[in-house]
Amino acid sequence: MMKKVRLAACAVALTVGGLTPLGLSPAAADPASTAAASAYGLNLDVAGATVVDEAGRAQSTLPPGGNVLSDLVNVPAASLLETGAARGNATTSATSSIPSVLDERVQQVPGPYNARAVGQVDDLGVVLDLDGPDLDLLELALLSADSVRGEAVGVCRSGRALYSGQSEVVNLEINNQPLGLDDPVTGLVDAVNTLLAPLSQVVDIKRNVVTPTANGITVDALVVTVLPLAGGDPLSQIIVGHAEVGGLQCPRVPQCSDTLDNDGDGKIDAQDPGCINAQGVYDPNDDDETDVLPRTAVDPGPELPRTGGDSTAPLAGGLAALALGALALRRRSLAGR
Repeated sequence: MMKKVRLAACAVALTVGGLTPLGLSPAAADPASTAAASAYGLNLDVAGATVVDEAGRAQSTLPPGGNVLSDLVNVPAASLLETGAARGNATTSATSSIPSVLDERVQQVPGPYNARAVGQVDDLGVVLDLDGPDLDLLELALLSADSVRGEAVGVCRSGRALYSGQSEVVNLEINNQPLGLDDPVTGLVDAVNTLLAPLSQVVDIKRNVVTPTANGITVDALVVTVLPLAGGDPLSQIIVGHAEVGGLQCPRVPQCSDTLDNDGDGKIDAQDPGCINAQGVYDPNDDDETDVLPRTAVDPGPELPRTGGDSTAPLAGGLAALALGALALRRRSLAGR
């Protein structure tokens, strides 16, 4: 039995507006109000006309969400394409509950997800027919693979939409020469240059083509383009394992349930005293994680010793004595006149 060789491309992780740091920890089931996922196994254009139109296309939109798995499509033999069975899978969910289906690599944005799209082709066979001044009619087994799969994912985390894309190829061969598991990602280009020379000028093979969009991400596991010997527009192009997700709308999550340490005290959500209400119960809807410190009485300092009764009594008595003294002086002054 032939040993399975899996080639996995590096993942690309994106937030809306730029790259996101690696090592994000999974959050609870973060909500999404809208999301879209779509995928197809294979598309083939020849001389500007579509011969195989997004075979195995599947699409899911939130709301209402759900999983859509297309029927398995046996792709008909055509120019550039010999064999292949295509399928698409698209899933969206209001909660982040969708796992990745990749076998050998994990997405850089951890799952589970609110949206996932997978485009896959099994038993892929691509042939090349070329005829030109220096070439008699040439039929070449350009590439083959047991399975080609592209996966795009999206998830809401702490009110932000995060996207990632990656692809896998199982038992890939270029001109009947296997490309090993340890070969670098650029091995495809190197293999074309080495094994297909001088055809490398007219055959372009790309893998794991990840493209950010205005509100999401797309992944093409393999893109094979054939140009005429004299140059010019492509004679044909095949896209294998296309997947795309986008349109995630992520409601803002209160601080006490966003899995972040908002007040920098080293405690998060249910473990943060700032999320405990007056009844001593964790409140996930509290939007202020800041700890509420208990009020303490202000220390007035040492009390001065008292020399009498009530502090107002000496003052009142003194004023009365002054008033009586002034009255006596006035009477004496009047009597001496």
